[in-house]
This record gives sequence, C-alpha cells and structure tokens, in this order.
Amino acid sequence: MLREGIHGQPCPPIAVSPAERAELERLQRAPSTPAGLSRRARAVLLMAQGVSGVEIAERIGYTVVQVSRIRRRYADDGVAGLHDRPKSGRPPTVSARKRAQIVALTLRPPAAG
Repeated sequence: MLREGIHGQPCPPIAVSPAERAELERLQRAPSTPAGLSRRARAVLLMAQGVSGVEIAERIGYTVVQVSRIRRRYADDGVAGLHDRPKSGRPPTVSARKRAQIVALTLRPPAAG
C-alpha cells in the first residue's frame, strides 16, 4: 500500500534488508552515534514501516523536504548515504598534528606556582 508523500504524491515503498535494519537500529540506539545520524536512521526505519513522509516529519522534527532527501540518499547509497557529508566552506586551519599537541597540553596538570 502506498502512502501519500509531499504534495499528495505516493511515496515509493522502501525496502530494508534484515542486515540493514539491524545496522539502522544499532545507529538509532548507540549513545556514541551523532544525533543527526541517529535521527536519519530512525526516519528510514519509519519509512520501512510505511509511515508517510508528512508523519515522519512531524514525529522526528524534520521538514517533508528533509524526509524526502533522506529517502533518496538511502535509496541511492544505503546506510552509508545517511552519514554526514562534507560541508562547504573554509577548511580547518589547525592541522591534525597541531590539534594533538593542543589536546596533550590540556591534559597536563597545571604547573606548580
């Protein structure tokens, strides 16, 4: 049964394999998973249950356009498509080596004085 999506158009059914479902559920539950990835995993699980895009948007706090984008990313790339993508803008100015030095300095006890 097709549910209505954006502008009353039917949403295509989304198929999730048992292995992908297990991975999505793990991503949704794991405390170490970034919040955005966890929400996207939850959205895909709701899509697999046949919940409409409008209802998913209301439940999770997305817009219907965001839900549609998540559906497309999952259809194109599976679970890997749900991970954050690189953002545009200026690249970080602190190198990985410098960042490691900064972290090491912050972990040292203060100098006796």
